[in-house]
Amino acid sequence: MGQRDPNEPLHPDLKDLELEDLEFESPTLDEIHGVPFADVDSPGRVDLEAPPPPPVIRAGQAGIAQPSPVKRDRILILGRRKAGKSVFLARLYERLWNSRDAMHMAAVDGQTHVALLEQISEMSKRRWPAATEAISEFTFDVTYRDETFTMTAPDYPGEVFRRAFMGGNPNEPAVRELLDNIDRAAAVIVLVDPHVASEGDILTTSEQDFGLVAAIKRIRDSDGAEYVPVAITLTKCDRFREEIESAGGPGKFIRSHYMNLCRVVFRKGSRGTVFACSAVTVKRDGLGNEVPDISKPPRGLIEPLQYCLEALQVGRELAKDRERAMRSAAKAAEAALEVQAAERRERALSTGALIFTALFIIVAVIVVIAVFQSKQGGR
Repeated sequence: MGQRDPNEPLHPDLKDLELEDLEFESPTLDEIHGVPFADVDSPGRVDLEAPPPPPVIRAGQAGIAQPSPVKRDRILILGRRKAGKSVFLARLYERLWNSRDAMHMAAVDGQTHVALLEQISEMSKRRWPAATEAISEFTFDVTYRDETFTMTAPDYPGEVFRRAFMGGNPNEPAVRELLDNIDRAAAVIVLVDPHVASEGDILTTSEQDFGLVAAIKRIRDSDGAEYVPVAITLTKCDRFREEIESAGGPGKFIRSHYMNLCRVVFRKGSRGTVFACSAVTVKRDGLGNEVPDISKPPRGLIEPLQYCLEALQVGRELAKDRERAMRSAAKAAEAALEVQAAERRERALSTGALIFTALFIIVAVIVVIAVFQSKQGGR
């Protein structure tokens, strides 16, 4: 099987996934595109299905301010500490900035462009980028299939995520800012580190499980959230390929380790899917430390964003269809009201005519009687 044409939509029918598909055999990483994983530029998505809807759980956690209706205007990259958010975004930008395919990304300001490419420069020298220390917003123009979107992707320290969903002051400015970004999410790419599922301590695994569930529940429990596409993305898949394949593939891995996350992402009628990706290759230096190697292209990097953009395109068309349907319904209702008003006027006129006729007849009869009586009196 040849590689996918990047100019073709990844999911032309946008069949969003549900939980029940996870019961079926998921493809291995090698099988996803029918060619060896090492040769695949993008491992791609794994389809799921959905179980009966889970019990309704009220929005939010104790102490966390609840969302209020706001404009959804950003694509959010969500993940716990060290899930690879900064590396994912930097490699995604590098790939799409230099892209000649149907998708292209350009920062709206030079500072963002330089900051992301500096991270790439660091990794080219076998050094990891510095950890994110403060929340920042990166804004891009993303062109896809001859249409340009404005994408705002906030980058935030993993510690802020922990304080937001694992206990902390909900009124802390950094926490409030992260929650605001979550409330404004039009689409979400959820980065899941597969290694945490088997090797993380209780706090780390809870951040990736309980914390992500709380974050996605906050979205799903808000108004219109069923239209927010969520792309669960397994990161570092080249490093933890064995763990993923021993579980039966990405789909079964997610079901096995993160069923509660699946329950909120794949609620009945909601949009979501799963991807596997590798943003960088990892090697060991002379001291045995893991260092990045970006000499090989990333794999499965653009598909989560592509899925989100296609879902947003379809959602916007559905919104236009609903708006047109509402306008048509309003016009039909207005026309029906006009018909009813015309019928009432016609009935009123008919009633008036009948009353006038009756009065005319009564008056005529009275006149005739009066004349008759007058003639009788004259005799």
